[in-house]
Amino acid sequence: MPVDFETDNFGEKLAAQGYDRSLKTLFLLEGLIIYIPPEAVDETLSFIAKNSGKGNAILFDYYPESVVDGTCEPEAGKNIRNYTKQQGEPHQFGIREGMVEAFLVERGFSGVQNVTAEEYRKMYFHGINKDREVCDLLFFAHAVIE
Repeated sequence: MPVDFETDNFGEKLAAQGYDRSLKTLFLLEGLIIYIPPEAVDETLSFIAKNSGKGNAILFDYYPESVVDGTCEPEAGKNIRNYTKQQGEPHQFGIREGMVEAFLVERGFSGVQNVTAEEYRKMYFHGINKDREVCDLLFFAHAVIE
Protein backbone atom coordinates (compact mmCIF):
# COMPACT_ATOMS: atom_id res chain seq x y z
CA MET A 1 0.00 0.00 0.00
CA PRO A 2 1.68 3.25 -1.07
CA VAL A 3 1.63 5.99 1.56
CA ASP A 4 3.40 9.33 1.61
CA PHE A 5 3.82 9.68 5.36
CA GLU A 6 4.44 13.41 5.03
CA THR A 7 1.15 14.17 3.26
CA ASP A 8 -1.19 11.15 3.51
CA ASN A 9 -3.17 9.94 6.50
CA PHE A 10 -1.92 6.43 7.29
CA GLY A 11 -5.17 5.41 9.02
CA GLU A 12 -7.35 6.55 6.13
CA LYS A 13 -5.13 4.76 3.61
CA LEU A 14 -5.22 1.58 5.64
CA ALA A 15 -9.00 1.73 6.06
CA ALA A 16 -9.41 2.25 2.31
CA GLN A 17 -7.52 -1.02 1.81
CA GLY A 18 -9.98 -2.89 4.05
CA TYR A 19 -8.04 -2.95 7.31
CA ASP A 20 -10.00 -4.88 9.94
CA ARG A 21 -8.88 -4.11 13.48
CA SER A 22 -10.42 -7.37 14.73
CA LEU A 23 -7.93 -9.46 12.75
CA LYS A 24 -4.53 -10.36 14.15
CA THR A 25 -2.02 -8.04 12.49
CA LEU A 26 1.73 -7.58 12.46
CA PHE A 27 2.65 -4.08 11.33
CA LEU A 28 6.02 -4.52 9.64
CA LEU A 29 7.64 -1.07 9.55
CA GLU A 30 11.09 -2.24 8.50
CA GLY A 31 12.97 0.37 6.49
CA LEU A 32 10.30 2.98 7.22
CA ILE A 33 10.49 4.96 10.42
CA ILE A 34 14.09 6.04 9.93
CA TYR A 35 13.07 7.88 6.77
CA ILE A 36 9.97 9.75 7.97
CA PRO A 37 9.68 12.81 10.24
CA PRO A 38 9.18 12.29 13.99
CA GLU A 39 5.62 13.64 13.77
CA ALA A 40 4.75 11.00 11.15
CA VAL A 41 6.29 8.28 13.32
CA ASP A 42 4.14 9.39 16.26
CA GLU A 43 0.99 9.58 14.12
CA THR A 44 1.61 6.12 12.67
CA LEU A 45 2.31 4.50 16.03
CA SER A 46 -0.64 6.31 17.60
CA PHE A 47 -2.98 5.02 14.92
CA ILE A 48 -1.71 1.47 15.35
CA ALA A 49 -1.98 1.58 19.15
CA LYS A 50 -5.49 3.05 19.13
CA ASN A 51 -6.95 1.09 16.20
CA SER A 52 -5.61 -2.41 16.66
CA GLY A 53 -6.79 -5.33 18.71
CA LYS A 54 -4.99 -6.56 21.79
CA GLY A 55 -2.01 -8.69 20.87
CA ASN A 56 -1.40 -7.07 17.50
CA ALA A 57 2.23 -6.16 17.06
CA ILE A 58 4.75 -3.89 15.42
CA LEU A 59 8.23 -4.75 14.19
CA PHE A 60 10.69 -2.20 12.90
CA ASP A 61 14.35 -1.38 12.52
CA TYR A 62 15.86 1.83 13.79
CA TYR A 63 19.08 3.71 14.34
CA PRO A 64 20.00 5.52 17.52
CA GLU A 65 19.18 9.22 17.51
CA SER A 66 22.93 9.97 17.46
CA VAL A 67 23.28 8.42 13.99
CA VAL A 68 20.46 10.61 12.68
CA ASP A 69 21.62 13.87 14.27
CA GLY A 70 25.30 13.34 13.44
CA THR A 71 26.62 13.06 16.99
CA CYS A 72 27.43 9.34 16.74
CA GLU A 73 31.05 8.61 17.66
CA PRO A 74 31.76 5.60 15.43
CA GLU A 75 32.78 6.67 11.95
CA ALA A 76 30.25 4.18 10.57
CA GLY A 77 27.41 6.32 11.92
CA LYS A 78 28.68 9.39 10.12
CA ASN A 79 29.20 7.38 6.94
CA ILE A 80 25.62 6.05 7.07
CA ARG A 81 24.26 9.55 7.63
CA ASN A 82 26.30 11.09 4.81
CA TYR A 83 25.48 8.30 2.35
CA THR A 84 21.71 8.45 2.85
CA LYS A 85 21.82 12.24 2.63
CA GLN A 86 23.75 12.05 -0.66
CA GLN A 87 21.15 9.59 -1.99
CA GLY A 88 18.38 12.11 -1.27
CA GLU A 89 16.88 9.95 1.49
CA PRO A 90 18.33 11.31 4.72
CA HIS A 91 17.42 9.64 7.97
CA GLN A 92 14.87 11.73 9.82
CA PHE A 93 14.13 9.70 12.91
CA GLY A 94 16.09 7.83 15.54
CA ILE A 95 15.42 6.68 19.08
CA ARG A 96 17.60 7.82 21.95
CA GLU A 97 19.96 5.04 22.97
CA GLY A 98 18.53 2.79 25.68
CA MET A 99 15.09 4.40 25.40
CA VAL A 100 13.18 2.21 22.93
CA GLU A 101 11.11 0.53 25.66
CA ALA A 102 10.08 3.83 27.26
CA PHE A 103 9.44 5.31 23.81
CA LEU A 104 7.03 2.51 22.87
CA VAL A 105 5.35 2.19 26.28
CA GLU A 106 4.56 5.93 26.17
CA ARG A 107 2.79 5.25 22.87
CA GLY A 108 0.60 2.40 24.13
CA PHE A 109 2.74 -0.68 23.48
CA SER A 110 4.03 -3.35 25.83
CA GLY A 111 6.26 -6.42 25.78
CA VAL A 112 8.99 -4.44 24.06
CA GLN A 113 11.88 -6.47 22.74
CA ASN A 114 14.99 -4.69 21.52
CA VAL A 115 17.40 -6.73 19.41
CA THR A 116 20.97 -5.53 18.98
CA ALA A 117 23.30 -6.37 16.12
CA GLU A 118 25.18 -8.77 18.36
CA GLU A 119 21.94 -10.57 19.21
CA TYR A 120 20.67 -10.91 15.65
CA ARG A 121 24.13 -11.92 14.48
CA LYS A 122 23.99 -14.85 16.97
CA MET A 123 20.41 -15.74 16.02
CA TYR A 124 20.63 -15.66 12.24
CA PHE A 125 24.15 -15.50 10.88
CA HIS A 126 25.39 -19.10 10.80
CA GLY A 127 26.94 -21.37 8.20
CA ILE A 128 27.81 -19.54 5.00
CA ASN A 129 26.58 -16.28 6.55
CA LYS A 130 28.64 -16.47 9.74
CA ASP A 131 31.19 -13.91 8.52
CA ARG A 132 28.69 -11.59 6.90
CA GLU A 133 29.07 -7.97 7.93
CA VAL A 134 26.30 -6.55 10.08
CA CYS A 135 25.83 -2.90 10.96
CA ASP A 136 26.41 -2.60 14.69
CA LEU A 137 24.35 0.58 14.78
CA LEU A 138 21.09 -0.93 13.50
CA PHE A 139 18.57 -2.27 16.01
CA PHE A 140 15.23 -4.05 15.70
CA ALA A 141 12.26 -3.55 18.00
CA HIS A 142 9.10 -5.60 18.51
CA ALA A 143 6.17 -4.66 20.72
CA VAL A 144 2.51 -5.56 21.17
CA ILE A 145 -0.69 -3.64 21.75
CA GLU A 146 -1.76 -3.73 25.41
